[in-house]
Amino acid sequence: MGYYYSYIDHDRHSVYFLKRFLTFRREFVNPYASESDHLAVQDMPQFERSYLQDYCKYRFGVTDFSTESLEKCGAQAMKEEE
Repeated sequence: MGYYYSYIDHDRHSVYFLKRFLTFRREFVNPYASESDHLAVQDMPQFERSYLQDYCKYRFGVTDFSTESLEKCGAQAMKEEE
């Protein structure tokens, strides 16, 4: 089981999900879990892109970290937040 924090209407909510790979890590960062404007993957700073890679791997099972794959994962992550 993994989780990340979602920030909607200035409130913090925990969102839980089943991890696709084994890891001792439980807390993840979903860069799309807020109502703010989001950067395109190619414009993200390296640390934020790294957060997205980890989130996509463990949340959705993505192992190809190309910009195109991460854009698709980001779109899926944004749909969850609606």
